[in-house]
Amino acid sequence: MYEQQIRTLQRHGVSVAGAFMFGFERDTKETWDRVYHFARRTGLMMLNTGILTPFPGTPFYERIVAEGRIVDRDWEHYTGSNLVWRHPALSKEDFDVLDVVFRRRVYSLRSIAWRLRANWRHPLLYLVMNYTHWWRAYIRDTPGRPAFEVLSA
Repeated sequence: MYEQQIRTLQRHGVSVAGAFMFGFERDTKETWDRVYHFARRTGLMMLNTGILTPFPGTPFYERIVAEGRIVDRDWEHYTGSNLVWRHPALSKEDFDVLDVVFRRRVYSLRSIAWRLRANWRHPLLYLVMNYTHWWRAYIRDTPGRPAFEVLSA
């Protein structure tokens, strides 16, 4: 369903970015692969991701607190980019590694070139946006640790 709608927008010159949330309780390591393949099939211009975070005042927060699954109460970590609760299937380290690997796959030069086919109407915008994400994935450190340390841990 979404794939056809994305293709229709692209045919009319509209670049499509994807925003995906990881960390739902049913998510597994394969979830990141499914999102990557979806982005590649559809030629999304760029992808943004977040991690499901239990914010106070939400039913999710109340349930996770009641179940004793909050593992980090430092509010500086409640950014939507850190796992602050105990996921049923994946550890914080799993999330860290999956995030680095995902960003490196999505923003590899090969993936950028592949997705350019669907974004040829706006090549300068596409390449600048993807370059900044490539830089983040391959050059800049991940929060608190260099990316190579996350992958070698």
